[in-house]
Amino acid sequence: MQYTIQQPSQWETLPSYTNFTSTIIFIGMSMYAFEGQTMILPIENKLENPEDFLDNFGVLPTTMILCTVGFMMAIGFYGYNGFGNDIKSTITVNVPKTGFYSVVNVFLMIQSILGHSIAMYVVFDMFFKGFRRKFQIRFPNVPLTLVDKGFRCFWVLVTYFMAILIPKLEHLIPLVGVTSGTLCALVYPPLFQTITFWEDWKANLTPARRAFKIGLNLALCYWVFLQLELV
Repeated sequence: MQYTIQQPSQWETLPSYTNFTSTIIFIGMSMYAFEGQTMILPIENKLENPEDFLDNFGVLPTTMILCTVGFMMAIGFYGYNGFGNDIKSTITVNVPKTGFYSVVNVFLMIQSILGHSIAMYVVFDMFFKGFRRKFQIRFPNVPLTLVDKGFRCFWVLVTYFMAILIPKLEHLIPLVGVTSGTLCALVYPPLFQTITFWEDWKANLTPARRAFKIGLNLALCYWVFLQLELV
């Protein structure tokens, strides 16, 4: 943040709008943030008062506002304003590799290594029980601790190698965002809502109101599939 603010402003030379495809790619990258829900949900389960998690000034709204407005939007705005079209896929690539900035990059690297392992922990915990049951049938003499740690380390290393070997990772992130992220956020909820409350809608809503809800849900689904086609 400190380095991006120091850069000369290129506000006058930047386009106010690029094109529709770029907008869809941006939305896909934004929806990628939904992949972080695996880190958020366990926090709610461990709170002494879980009902405070979604309160107006609870854990989730407060952290999302601070991270989104104070961190992501600020770095995105000042980074693009300072570097313009020369900005790289990751803002840290534009930062010089000398002095204080090298130390910052080292700490960011450590945070990425540790944070990624924590983010994947919940996902691995979901799949490990089935894997352990089948693995112990075939290899009963292998210690359970070794199986647990080996399973987690293997898949973390797989994701690391994917990040290293995929040449245009910034193009893959929107694809993941508009598939798994957008499906979880904008397709499955209206679909499940329609299926779950269909009988209640028929009993309590007028035909016009029911048609409006169904049309809104279908519009959300169509918008998601439009993203998939463009990305």
